[in-house]
Amino acid sequence: MNINRTLLVFGIFNLLNATAFAAGIDCQQAVTKVDKIICESPDLLQKDQRLNEISKANIASFSTDYRRINQLKAEERAWIVRRNRCDDQSCLSNLYDQRISVLSKLNAANSDSGTAFEEPSWLY
Repeated sequence: MNINRTLLVFGIFNLLNATAFAAGIDCQQAVTKVDKIICESPDLLQKDQRLNEISKANIASFSTDYRRINQLKAEERAWIVRRNRCDDQSCLSNLYDQRISVLSKLNAANSDSGTAFEEPSWLY
C-alpha cells in the first residue's frame, strides 16, 4: 500500500510540475524582447494561450508515461530557445503556428490510439 501511495504522490507532483512548465507568458513580468513583442500583439498572446492549452492537454493525456512527458518538456525547452531567437512578430507567429500544429497532431494521435508519438522535424 505504501508503494501505491508513493507512486500516486509522485504522479501528482509530476503532473503539477508539468502543468506549471506549460504556463504562459506573464506580461506584467515581461522583460525579454521576445516576451515584450508577444505581449504587444493580441494575435501572439492568443497563440501563446492556445499553445499552453494544447501543451497541458498533451501532458495530461500521457498521464504516467514520464518518458513522454519528459520528452515533451525537452522539446518545449528547445522550442523556447528557437523562439527567443526571433526578432519580430512574423517570426514568432510562424513558430507558434508550427508548434501548435505539431502538438495538435500529437494530441489527436494520442487521443485516438494512446500510442502515437513522433519527434517533430523542426527539432533537427
